[in-house]
Amino acid sequence: MLSFKKVNYFLYFKIITWSLVFSTLGFLSAPSLLQAKDKTPPAEHSINLNNADTQDLQKLPGIGAKKAQAIVDYRAKHPFKRTQEVIKVKGIGPNLFNKIKNYIIISDTPTTPNNK
Repeated sequence: MLSFKKVNYFLYFKIITWSLVFSTLGFLSAPSLLQAKDKTPPAEHSINLNNADTQDLQKLPGIGAKKAQAIVDYRAKHPFKRTQEVIKVKGIGPNLFNKIKNYIIISDTPTTPNNK
């Protein structure tokens, strides 16, 4: 039979153990730890998809040299009318669009070699 003191120690042990477990779970679910570690800093200013060059496009989160060139190649044939159309570019899907949508805009007139 357990004495009163042993039961109290066991209860304290359970409380301490569970509090450590829950505090650890709370630490692991912190938003900063769950966010993707994207080394690309967000663009400082909005970037116009219709006239940005590849260097400007690479300032967007998740956009490297290949995707930037794909955007430029796509817009040469199909100028963007809405920001959502960037999803049609190969390699850019809904998840990447959600990362960059706050940093991109569309102007009324796309830049061509004649009106640059």
